[in-house]
Amino acid sequence: MTAATEIDRDLGSPDPEVRRRATSAIPEVPSDRGVDLVVRALGDADWRVRKEATQIALLLGPTESLLRKMVSQLFPGENVGLRNAVVETLAQFGRAAVPSVVSVIARLDADGKKLAAEILGRAQDPDAMTALQRLLADDDPNVRTAAIEAIGDLGGLAVDAASRILREALGTGDVHIQLAALEGLNRLGVVVPWEKLRPLVGDRILRRAALSAASRTGSSEAADALARALGEENPAIFRLALIGLAELAL
Repeated sequence: MTAATEIDRDLGSPDPEVRRRATSAIPEVPSDRGVDLVVRALGDADWRVRKEATQIALLLGPTESLLRKMVSQLFPGENVGLRNAVVETLAQFGRAAVPSVVSVIARLDADGKKLAAEILGRAQDPDAMTALQRLLADDDPNVRTAAIEAIGDLGGLAVDAASRILREALGTGDVHIQLAALEGLNRLGVVVPWEKLRPLVGDRILRRAALSAASRTGSSEAADALARALGEENPAIFRLALIGLAELAL
């Protein structure tokens, strides 16, 4: 019995520890067979086996065959755990995974595009920004929101481009996109003019993120808004407003 056959058998064991040990032995088999086995292990029902499989995938890759096999899991499927493990692994591959992910985006469904956006945002490759911008024109609002979130995550490597896109997103009128854009701008520490923040501060969903951004504006009107927020009963808003006023003063 070959090593690949033994691993294939043990991956079908009812004992998760047997499956985990089998996963750890995958590097012993030829590469093409190992790719199939590691992807199978990534879809295991037990999180410990999936975690082991992620580590083995990182050890084996990023080869062309492994990337191709993993990217194919972004298409519709029943195994949610597999898709999540693939996202985690591809994101850890970093820029090596970006071309493979970008190459399939146009053929993915909305859920797949959201996963692709997450990978691109975490891959830390500024070249992924172009693909994420294209997703902002997608018909699905959840895909557009995922793209904005990813642009915020990637923004530290391309601050000028990310800042421009995120500031433009504040004017979309879509509260979920606006929130993701504000949170991205806050993470990057980008200054947003008070004129853009003024209409957002009164929105229940956007209020906290908008008040946080207000502290960087240098605007007296922003100071007034933060001062008024001190009178709110919500302790989180009070603390945010207090910190914001201190930052604005500095």
